[in-house]
Amino acid sequence: MSRQQAKGEQEIGPQERFAEAVALHQQGRFPEAEERYRQVLRVFPGHPKILGNLAALYQQTGRLSEAAACCSEALAETRHRAWSYLAFGGLVTLTVLAFSWGIGLLLARLEQSRAKAEEANRLKSEFLASMSHE
Repeated sequence: MSRQQAKGEQEIGPQERFAEAVALHQQGRFPEAEERYRQVLRVFPGHPKILGNLAALYQQTGRLSEAAACCSEALAETRHRAWSYLAFGGLVTLTVLAFSWGIGLLLARLEQSRAKAEEANRLKSEFLASMSHE
């Protein structure tokens, strides 16, 4: 391999390497595709999409235990992300509930203030009525 070829291969980024892997996989060039997937996994370890593609390749080539291992690793990574999203969603939900609860308290206080003001107006009217009759 010439220096120019080696340099060209080194300049290929992980996204391009992944695209190559997918293309090779679709062409049925499984050993080459596997190598490309592995190269990308060294840059993005545990990436669920890459692991899923590699699992499909292993399944297609009858390497079912390796396919299962890739699926398990991909699911573990996805589960971790799902818990992160779920935790964020829970935080947002709690914030909305706290805000709603605060608004509920304010509305209850407003209702109490309104009732007290109406009672004060009623008492004032009664007082003024009784004063005018004396």
